[in-house]
Amino acid sequence: MRKLDEIASGRFVSVDVEGDGNNPCRPVELSIVTLDNGRVVDEAYWLINPGVPIDPFVTRLHGLADDDVRDAPSFADIAADVRRRLEGETVVAQAPKGDIAMLRTGIPDVDFIPAQVVDTVRLAKYLLPGLGGYRLERIVSELGLSYEGSGPRSGHHSARHDAVMAASAFLAMVPMIKSDKQMAHVSRTATVTVSPHEERRLREALAALQEAGSPPSPGGTP
Repeated sequence: MRKLDEIASGRFVSVDVEGDGNNPCRPVELSIVTLDNGRVVDEAYWLINPGVPIDPFVTRLHGLADDDVRDAPSFADIAADVRRRLEGETVVAQAPKGDIAMLRTGIPDVDFIPAQVVDTVRLAKYLLPGLGGYRLERIVSELGLSYEGSGPRSGHHSARHDAVMAASAFLAMVPMIKSDKQMAHVSRTATVTVSPHEERRLREALAALQEAGSPPSPGGTP
């Protein structure tokens, strides 16, 4: 396991996934931002057609509806590229368990196995106690950070915004760790995994849907 200061001064990827709101949840938007020595060196971004209707409740959260992804690729179409960008990398993300679970169980027999996954929520709870809430917008506001992106998909709950801001929050928080002993402790507590039981449950749920036949999206199954 890499310590957080080693990650911040080296290479890592920041990831955010927005889902369709169904159970199990499928990706509809994905951003992977690669940083090296604190600088963005690569960005990848996709809208994704989940093949089923997007739940209206999550549309109100992230702003993506069926028409927005009607002509987008399926997750299977981009899986090889996603795997290439994530496998073996150190991932930094805001509350990443759901995101990684969506990616690793999105299609049968394809695993996305990062070397390490760091949760900015866990990090903020340790370094910014007493916030009263640890949504990404609350964390970045406390840290005095802002996002200069533009376009219709540039606000909170857009994958590009949240991936960039999770990386920025991580880089801002790591220097707040003051000793080697504290660094070792926080590096352990901020690292998360998706348990084999949880992953198996998600795969079984997806397999059951595929066997039963998923309802088509208004735009047709991709």
